[in-house]
Amino acid sequence: MVKALELGAMFPFLQEGRDAVKTYGVTIEDLVSGRSWEPARKRGLARTDAALSGEELDDRTSTGKDDLLLEEVLSYLYARILVSAVNDPYLTKKFCLAEAKRLEKRLKRLNTQEAGAEGASGEELSPGVRRVLEHLGVNFKEFADGRVGLHFTDYLKFASLIGDKNWVLATQDIDRGVVRLTREKAFRVLEEAYRYKLNSELPMPVSEVLFQRIERDAERLAIVVKEARARFEGTGGVLDEASFPPCIKHLMEMTGRSENVPHMGRFTMVAFLHTIGYDKEGLISLFSRWPDFNISKSMYQIQHIIGEISGTEYTPPMCSTMKTYGICYNPDNLCQTINHPLNYYRKKLRATGRMPPPEPKREATGEQEGR
Repeated sequence: MVKALELGAMFPFLQEGRDAVKTYGVTIEDLVSGRSWEPARKRGLARTDAALSGEELDDRTSTGKDDLLLEEVLSYLYARILVSAVNDPYLTKKFCLAEAKRLEKRLKRLNTQEAGAEGASGEELSPGVRRVLEHLGVNFKEFADGRVGLHFTDYLKFASLIGDKNWVLATQDIDRGVVRLTREKAFRVLEEAYRYKLNSELPMPVSEVLFQRIERDAERLAIVVKEARARFEGTGGVLDEASFPPCIKHLMEMTGRSENVPHMGRFTMVAFLHTIGYDKEGLISLFSRWPDFNISKSMYQIQHIIGEISGTEYTPPMCSTMKTYGICYNPDNLCQTINHPLNYYRKKLRATGRMPPPEPKREATGEQEGR
């Protein structure tokens, strides 16, 4: 089993992280203004920068050096303070996503590390991993074959955030209300559980006195956030958003709040907006608000959907397909008379006298939609 300080550095939200801060007598005042903890502040700022850029920080939690382990704990605390002080939804979502992905990687490493140290078969969860599960309040069960069972209520709560058809409850192996998952899939669900929990905790209250101590870093971070948004500004297309079907409006609202839109929702938005005239730059500008936005990956996916790579311009899926994937949101009376989101948009536009978009030629297959 790893030592307490190392566990606290890997997962600073655990009691081991708080105990480390107390043991070394570091106060909030020390952290935000003490000269000795300037490296921790720089590391905390780097943590937020990396979240915005999508880059990965070097992992110092396996060094075994107490000073670096403590610095890692403090950098997490300082980063939370900065994110709370800036209080920008885009930054908050990006930070939560980056920290959640870091947690998943560390869970995998910790489980392997502790199992090897104890000479275990690897079929049981390690003590440190169990600590994280318990902290997140996830009901779990271990099976003899090495799989991890999550109560279906926990599974539904967190796996639904992934938004992929492979995670639909009906397709899972369920045993008396417990969803049996491979270790890899269980850790993926835990990533979402932690992202959900951290997002609910931020922003924290930041007093005026505390803000004055961190004002310089907070202002610098606010500028970086503004620049990150500006890099992806585009002209977009001419849209009549009032004519959008409820499903598209909901997806747009999720995007505007920097929420994680499910994969099929992303495909639907790209195909719909492109069909009605939105350009690549506008799509990139809009989708840069997603917490896991990566410009190279997003550009490739957009180019594939609009036909620049695949040679096929995809239209949105039919309403029946959208219902299957759980992205048919708040259907209204008009929805009952149509079978495709573009038909909804067309009917709405006719009332304004504007030229409707082309008739949808085909429905993309599930395989194409999932790309």
